[in-house]
Order: sequence, then C-alpha cells, then structure tokens
Amino acid sequence: MQGKIIGVEISPVCNLRCPDCATGARLHVSSEERRDDSDLVRKIIEYAPLNANLYFLGLGEPAMPKSQGRIVEVLSQRKDLTGVLRTNGTYPLSPDSVGLVNSGRLEIELSTDQHHLNGGQKDFRIQPEYVSGIETSVKEGDKSADYRKTFQRLNRLLVTPLLKIDGMKILPSWRFIEDMCCEFQKVLGEEVFVYSELPFIYEETNQEYFRQAKATLVPTPHDGWMKSKKHGFYVQVEPPNTLRYARFLIDGTFLTADNLKDVTKSWQEVDKHSKPIENLPKVFDSEARNILSNKILSNKKSYGNLFK
Repeated sequence: MQGKIIGVEISPVCNLRCPDCATGARLHVSSEERRDDSDLVRKIIEYAPLNANLYFLGLGEPAMPKSQGRIVEVLSQRKDLTGVLRTNGTYPLSPDSVGLVNSGRLEIELSTDQHHLNGGQKDFRIQPEYVSGIETSVKEGDKSADYRKTFQRLNRLLVTPLLKIDGMKILPSWRFIEDMCCEFQKVLGEEVFVYSELPFIYEETNQEYFRQAKATLVPTPHDGWMKSKKHGFYVQVEPPNTLRYARFLIDGTFLTADNLKDVTKSWQEVDKHSKPIENLPKVFDSEARNILSNKILSNKKSYGNLFK
C-alpha cells in the first residue's frame, strides 16, 4: 500500500435514519447547527498529503449528489490521489464518478449492517448502479444467480457491527457477522473484498462480543488487520484510544482526538478535539499543481487490493 490513508467526512448529512446510529447527534440537527464548509474542497486539495488514499466515510452519505461532485473535483485536481467511496448504496454513481472508477482512481465500498439486511430501514433502496437486492440475496438463495452481475463496480463490502446510539452495546453477535461475511463472499466471489471490523476502542462495552471475536481471529502481517482462522475473511482492528485515519472534518478542521467515542457524540466534542486545517503544512500549491497535472502516476496499489 502506498501513500497515507486520510478519512474524509465529505458530506454533512445522511439520507437514512438508522435507529441505532452512534453519530446521529451530529447528523440529524437543524439547518442552523449543521456544519458544511463551503471551502472544504479547496482545503482537501491543498492540504491532503501527496499520494494519499482518501477514504470518503463517516457521518453523512458520500454518494449524495453534492458530495459526489466534491469527490470528483478533488480527484480531478489532485491526480496523485486515489479515493474510496464508502456508501449505503442508495444513490447512483454519476458519469464522472463512473469515469474515475473505470480509470482506477476511485473504488466503491458498500457498508451494510443488520438493520439494512433485516429490512429495518423502510426506504433502503440500493441503486442498480451499485448492487441489487442485497437484503434478499442472502435470505433467498434462488436470487443469487443474477446477483453478481449487478456488482460490476463494487470493489469491497464491509459487513459492519452496529453501535447503539448510546455507544454501550454492539449489535449483532459476532457469529452473525461471521455468517454474513461467509455468505457475501460466496455470493460475490473473490473479485469483491468482503471484510468486517472490530472497533476495540469499544471493547469495554460488550465483552461477550469481543470474546467471541477474539476466539475466531488470528494476527496477520498487516498492521491493523486480523483474519478469521476458520473462514479466511479479514477483520480491520481499531486499536484502543487511537484513530486509524487522519480526518478532515466537514467543518474544515482536522481531528486530533485520541478517543473516537468522544467525537461521535456532538459537534461540541468535535470542537474540543480539532484544529484548523491551516495548522497543517500546505502540500499542493500552483507549482505542484502544474507538475502533477502532467504526470501519470503508475503502480499505485489501492487500499482495497492491500492483500491481493
């Protein structure tokens, strides 16, 4: 893997209201409280490290049209950057986004959890441009035959445990996660990287969940990753009291917190743990822009191909 991974909260809103969303307090606020830095694109272009992989995740839905436009603008200006769009699958890709996908500059990751799979979100409709019938493919094997055809632009799928809104319980059980990872991998084939995550910073909230997980996982040579010793799928591990990604927040600051639980609570907590983006060194000026615009970068391994 080349370059630094930078988590980017590119959207200030989400179109879904999942009942146990741990970041809902920052998402579903009045328009007066909403943070949406109109200068965010410029800041990312100027301050994102060279050759970084931008992980568009967290908070809002990055595939909403305005946010997709931001992603396209950033990657179009910064030819050295690649991106990963983590989506709930409810918006189609724009033609410009498809172009970035086809050129290998942008990867698509679908994030799903138990509420989506069990029909808990009434308006959850995954666009054919991503996938089709994800909630039925696992339940009804007879529909799996055509399932893979709709995944032509999907690079990986995250089967995620869902934290309750109070941050005190992880849903569902680890065995459920195992079953889902295995089933998705069988349906999708080896071309799609299916994985889960184990947020160890919440370890004290649900010991049984972690006991189940630890009993099934073994270390790997890859920093921050473990692997199912029985089934072979990978699990991303969030070390206690650390942040895996540097983060550009949607209000134009970068996160300095060493405890992710704090900053999921409210914008007030975000402010306590953030600094102006201008405190970082500017890495992309007019001279660099001219150099990079004429340079074709090759042999860049994407985050999704880390283990291939």
